[in-house]
Amino acid sequence: MPRPRSESRDKAFEIWIKSNGKKKLVDIASELGVPDKKVRKWKAADKWDERKKKAPKPKRKRGAPIGNKNSVGHKSSAPKRNTNALKTGEYETIWLDALDAREQEIYKAIDTNPLTVIDETIRLLTLRERRMLIYLRELQEEELSETRDIYKFQDKPMIADAYDEQTGEASEIVVTQEQKSLICKIDSKKPLIDRILAIEEALTRVQERKIRAIEIKNRLLAKWEKMAQAVEQIPRP
Repeated sequence: MPRPRSESRDKAFEIWIKSNGKKKLVDIASELGVPDKKVRKWKAADKWDERKKKAPKPKRKRGAPIGNKNSVGHKSSAPKRNTNALKTGEYETIWLDALDAREQEIYKAIDTNPLTVIDETIRLLTLRERRMLIYLRELQEEELSETRDIYKFQDKPMIADAYDEQTGEASEIVVTQEQKSLICKIDSKKPLIDRILAIEEALTRVQERKIRAIEIKNRLLAKWEKMAQAVEQIPRP
C-alpha cells in the first residue's frame, strides 16, 4: 500500500510560491520542521519551477505596504483640489462646481460631434503651426551677441628686496614677473541655434498631430458615406 502524500510537501510549495520563489529552501524546511534535503527533493520531483511559470502572478496593490508608518502623524499641507503639481494645465482635472459662469457657458455650448471636434482641432493646430513659423522666422533673424576679452601675457620688470644670509646685508634687485593685460574686446554674433532647434522639433510634433487629425476625419467621412450607401440600398416597403 503506497504511503499517503505528506501535507508538508504541498505546504512547502505554497510557502515557496507565495514568496515568488525567493524564499530559501533551508528556511522552508526549518519552518516545517523537515530536513532541507527533503524539500530539495520535493522541488525537483514536483517541478516547482515549471509550476511557477504557469501560476498566475499576484496583483500588485497600490499605495503604501501594510504596516508602513511613514505618514503617521503627518497631515497633508496641500488643500483639497490642490494644483501644485500642475505645470502647463494639460492634465488638470476639471471640477464643474469650480468653473466660473463664463466657463460653465462654454462647457454647456461645447459641440461633442466627432466631426466638429476634429475640425476645431485641425483649425487650432493650423493656427499654432502658423504662430510657431512666425516665431521661428523671428528667431532666425535675431543673433546672440557674445563679447570676448583678448589678453596678452608679457614679462614686466620689478624691483624686489634681496637679503644675503652670509653678510646680513639687504639690497635691491630687478626681477621679471609675468602679467596679463587686456588688449581688446571682440564682439561675435551667432544665431540662437538651440532655441531654433527646439521650436523646429515642436513644430514637427504639431504637424504630425494635424496630419493624424486629418486622417481621422477622412476615415470618419468614408465610414459615414459607406453607411449612407448601405441605408439607400435597403428596399423600402
